[in-house]
Amino acid sequence: MKHEPLEYGRYYHLYNHGVGNRDLFPIEENYEYFLELYVKYIVPIADTFAWALMKNHFHILLRLKDFEEVYPGVNLSDFQNLTGFRKDSEPTGLGNVGFQLSPDPTGLGDLSGLTGKDLSGISPDRSGSNKKVPDDRSGLRNISDPTGFGNLSGLSAKPPSRHFSNFFNAYAKAINKQTGMDGSLFRRPMKRISITGESYLKYLLLYIHTNPIHHEICELPEQYKWTSYNAFFTNQYSFLNWEEPLKWFDDKENFFYMHKKKIDHIRISRWLEIDE
Repeated sequence: MKHEPLEYGRYYHLYNHGVGNRDLFPIEENYEYFLELYVKYIVPIADTFAWALMKNHFHILLRLKDFEEVYPGVNLSDFQNLTGFRKDSEPTGLGNVGFQLSPDPTGLGDLSGLTGKDLSGISPDRSGSNKKVPDDRSGLRNISDPTGFGNLSGLSAKPPSRHFSNFFNAYAKAINKQTGMDGSLFRRPMKRISITGESYLKYLLLYIHTNPIHHEICELPEQYKWTSYNAFFTNQYSFLNWEEPLKWFDDKENFFYMHKKKIDHIRISRWLEIDE
């Protein structure tokens, strides 16, 4: 798999495992701390649509925000030739839908009449995300500036990979201190897939939310605590952008219905080109 640089303005599936036999989340509190650091380091630069945290791996579906939104007032042309920075005619990174689906490529069957749409030029609806950090089981404080970054105007811009590096390094240091171990916690490099079609987005979101079922942890997606699925109905994590994914499925009823269908995870993971 080619590991292309992360770029602002694109949709990504990000996932990774613990190195060797290491667990990413040795105890329950680690899930909460991972999300706390995610809010600090990644929420300022990304819209998050789905996530699943498993004992030894994670999946995240997000869109890196446009450069101008992350660094207002900073001249993008000064960074145009650096890895991770770009400015082109397809700011969403989706362009024309690039997936030609066979009649049933994943085993999911009909997505209730939904078809892939050209999302070029359509900005994600961010009205339901990044409002504040919930004071709930996530362990995060309810503050007016959940990121702690304040206004980034005038700061030297960093490529997306640097934000993720800071995030994972901070988490790994905490886990190593907790467990008395040292060395790497995450496999390198982090795996990523740049998403270029809405059909992929829909199938991937279903795959992420039903990942605990695939690993025989539960029988229904709502029974597992550490995915974003339940937040679509409770708005528990305010950094989650739940409104845009619901539009991919037309409405909440179809969203719920599709999550109840039995999924052939082996088949869908091959179609999604997920290398685990």
